[in-house]
Amino acid sequence: MTELLTLDNARDLDDFVRNHPRGHYMQTTLYGRSRPDYKWNGIVIRGEDGKITASIALHSQASRFAGMRLFYAPRGPVFTTKEQFRAIIKAAREYCRENKGYLLRIDPPVSAEDDLFRHKAESMGFRFDPRNDYTTYQPKCVYQTKLTGLTESELLSRFHSETRYNIRLAQRRGIIVREGSLSDLPVFQTMMEETGKRDGFVCKPAAFYENFLYSMGKNAHLLLAEKDGRILAGAIEVILGKKAWYVYGCSFSEGREDMPNYLLQWEMMCYALMEGCTVYDFRGVEGVPVPENPRFGLHRFKQGFDAGFIEYAGQMDLAMRPLVYWLMQCRAHYCSATVPFAPHCSKKRRQKTIRKIRLLPLLFAAAAVLTIWTALRNPKEAAGQVGFLACPEVTTRMPNAEPSLSLSFSADDWRLRLVNKTHILEENVVPELKELSNGLQVDSRCYPDLQEMMDDCRNAGRLPVISSAYRTFEDQRELYENKIEELRQKGYPYEDAKEMAGMVVAPPGTSEHHTGLALDIVDRNYQLLDDAQEDTDVQRWLIDHSWEYGFVLRYPNTKSDVTGIVYEPWHYRYVGRDAAREIHDRGLCLEEFLELLSEE
Repeated sequence: MTELLTLDNARDLDDFVRNHPRGHYMQTTLYGRSRPDYKWNGIVIRGEDGKITASIALHSQASRFAGMRLFYAPRGPVFTTKEQFRAIIKAAREYCRENKGYLLRIDPPVSAEDDLFRHKAESMGFRFDPRNDYTTYQPKCVYQTKLTGLTESELLSRFHSETRYNIRLAQRRGIIVREGSLSDLPVFQTMMEETGKRDGFVCKPAAFYENFLYSMGKNAHLLLAEKDGRILAGAIEVILGKKAWYVYGCSFSEGREDMPNYLLQWEMMCYALMEGCTVYDFRGVEGVPVPENPRFGLHRFKQGFDAGFIEYAGQMDLAMRPLVYWLMQCRAHYCSATVPFAPHCSKKRRQKTIRKIRLLPLLFAAAAVLTIWTALRNPKEAAGQVGFLACPEVTTRMPNAEPSLSLSFSADDWRLRLVNKTHILEENVVPELKELSNGLQVDSRCYPDLQEMMDDCRNAGRLPVISSAYRTFEDQRELYENKIEELRQKGYPYEDAKEMAGMVVAPPGTSEHHTGLALDIVDRNYQLLDDAQEDTDVQRWLIDHSWEYGFVLRYPNTKSDVTGIVYEPWHYRYVGRDAAREIHDRGLCLEEFLELLSEE
């Protein structure tokens, strides 16, 4: 059962988050109350016994596009199984669509190494943000110290010797740590502003920290490091359930040689131990812990407290109104003042950004013209895709909502043969093959169009490479079983490994490569089969032109829930020039095109 909650009736949501292994304070009403600049709503999934099994706390804010909203779940949703994840996202997506949402953004604390979660999320249409710096809503990389079963002396003994020395140095020099109150916030704010100028980040207003401490109540406390009655450094710690977070920290430049920040961290960790916490979270860092990283000093500071580096899956976006999402992404890219206008930013870079901003009116005018042209060309498509002009809700575009096909097609056409998990190819079906110059083979009937496409791609200055084409059942079976074994070596149970392998490598009999009509095409300068392939010169050309030669991108990023295959920006399928034009113009995948064909 799905239930929608507000700040006034979500106490059991807070209890669920508090006790869940993936629970985070940002997914509670406490944090929701601390952000009055956002609208808060919670959604929960309840089991038959009425207990919550999954939850998501959504923060939203209306944009200037007819009040359309971005819905964001900071460090959410909270779930245990992949079925619960699918259920809570389905409920959240429906709620967002009903409330003029153009984007659902999440960043759950799930490991980046959890390939099964990643594939599940991608199959639902999520796009992962690769950034690992502070430009995302929440940091992708954090440090955590395990506290389970440790005493203060045992914990201290695990620290790096330099860290222990600095803690004791602060104590010898007369640094004391006390709990602060709201009356100390003006000094805390002044320290935060100085720290922001020193480290190059934008400080939040004073009212933010006051509201945060008031809303979090006994779950948050302000600690201040003093020497001779003079405050040198400060930090805010949050404790929820068995977890503690170092949330905000700052210091004056004067007095840093007395190491107040080291003693502050130690006192906060001791408080977390006293409260029975099992984890102390140092929050975010930028990049990975290598000496070449300009921010490596912060990594070393946190490593000194026996903290382990953790990389999460990161920020994930599910666009529900693609055009609005694109426009907002452009706006964020060109208008963001956080990085281009930081104190350490060069004058040349600021001037470059200003020139970009001046292009915004032209950008939005072009988008408006595109929208009107689309509406005139195909009113039904416009109603489904451009909700901020046509209707208050996104209407999922189904094949039966399309106008009739402009050309006649036969479902028995060899070029349109569907091969997937529900349409299994017989093992004795072998096409007449044509060998390519690199030894690979394709169906001889698609060879002339393939050769023309590859020649034109090369003439355009690109370097395409066909890395895979026709495969026998034996070849496919070996690839599939090897993938299962690879996942089992990572610790996945057999059934999970089998399911996950099927999303990446088709089981024998279900692969389009058996037909000789499917090709994996990569850029010679980048031959890895991953999402970055879409940014290569070859893929950009193919995405724009492959349909002109009868080939379509078979597994688009937005169609994984239909195809059952994760996004593959290198996998092309020959369907013939007429069908490719229809599929391209209508934004369909092959399954949707064949369904439309069957209805006619």
